[in-house]
Amino acid sequence: MNQNSTPPKAISPINKGYTRKALLLLLCLLPFSPFLITFLGTFVGQNIIINSWKEILLFIVFMVLCLKSPKTFIHLARRSRAVQIIIAYVLFLGVVLFMGRKDLASGAGFVFAVRFLLAFMVGLMAWKLIAVADTTKKLIYIAIIICLIGFVVLLLPNQLLTHVGYDAPGMDTLNNPASIHYVSEGLNIERMMSTFKSPNSLGLYLLLPLALVLFAKKKSSLTRALLALFTFSVISTFSRSAFIGLLFIAVYYTVEQRSVLLVRIKKLSVRSRLAVVVSSLLLLVALVPVSSRLLFHQESGNDNGSTSVRITQYQKDIKNIVAHPSGNGLGTASLAGRVNGKGVVVSENYYLQIGRESGIIGLVLFLGILIYLYKDLKTLNGTTRSVLIASFFALSIASLFIPVWADEVVAITWWLFAGLVLGKQLGASVSTNTEEVL
Repeated sequence: MNQNSTPPKAISPINKGYTRKALLLLLCLLPFSPFLITFLGTFVGQNIIINSWKEILLFIVFMVLCLKSPKTFIHLARRSRAVQIIIAYVLFLGVVLFMGRKDLASGAGFVFAVRFLLAFMVGLMAWKLIAVADTTKKLIYIAIIICLIGFVVLLLPNQLLTHVGYDAPGMDTLNNPASIHYVSEGLNIERMMSTFKSPNSLGLYLLLPLALVLFAKKKSSLTRALLALFTFSVISTFSRSAFIGLLFIAVYYTVEQRSVLLVRIKKLSVRSRLAVVVSSLLLLVALVPVSSRLLFHQESGNDNGSTSVRITQYQKDIKNIVAHPSGNGLGTASLAGRVNGKGVVVSENYYLQIGRESGIIGLVLFLGILIYLYKDLKTLNGTTRSVLIASFFALSIASLFIPVWADEVVAITWWLFAGLVLGKQLGASVSTNTEEVL
């Protein structure tokens, strides 16, 4: 973060009415969006306006903030190196789009690549409109509702969702997610997905509210109950990427709170410690027979299983990037490519996905965004610092195995929240008026 620049003395008024309501609507409705879009699709068919409501809303809010407070945008661009690289990255993708194929898939690829960055910029500029504490509570409340819905869906008849637009089990087309996901072919345990497109999306989304509860200063019976609910819900998704994220958050918390945890462990009796160790060993022994199917979603030695197919695709992606260092064009390695109804092979590794679509330059720019964003996060204080850093690395590491930042619900929620928190840090000295402009 560049501390040498000075903030503007005055900026134009920012709307604290409709703009604030629009942002709250986005945060609260976003987790339910996959279900609502799928459900509405049974009545009106695939409608680009309905499918893109979140991107349209983000763009409108961003334009309002820029028009009414242009000096705020300039101030942020001067102070944050991450913002500067974001601008360069978006402009570069614009050039890639202009120079590449002129079709719907390319346009969708551009939107998929920049929408969460747009959410981040909106958060940076709108930090005075929504208090972080208020946002935190809403995220936790929504996560509770999502988890409860998830458990209810698990109890419903398997074919029920196929009557409201979902595909049959085993099928998964764009905007028509599969009604049921099983752990593996040989392990027909239904995975929780609630109102999301897939269990992976749900598990990754819950990492942020879980971190908010885990790192809360005051621990109570309520926070422990919420932590148990969120943890069990993540486990119920059987998402490997979410497991990895959850493990990183747990390790980060353990290292940060090691002195407090050691004191608590010492207070436990020898019998209690022994019970914990024995229970853990028994659990591990019980899971050994199904460990391959639980962790890798395939039978041991199966070359056509989920994990084996991913590894093979990673190798193909790397060879493709080496052969085409300038990229193959937007929408050629992501779900955006399927808007034309074509079977595009999606890169499960988000970083390789960027490399395939926008080339080495695009990948370097995106990695630069992540590096300087982390540097900005380190300047924060309090529990939000720990929450954002832990969840940032959890989701960034998970992106090695699944395109996390291409998931609109997970990506927009995290980057918007991060923007709101960092906006206060970057623009604390910027005075704003709150006047209705819409």
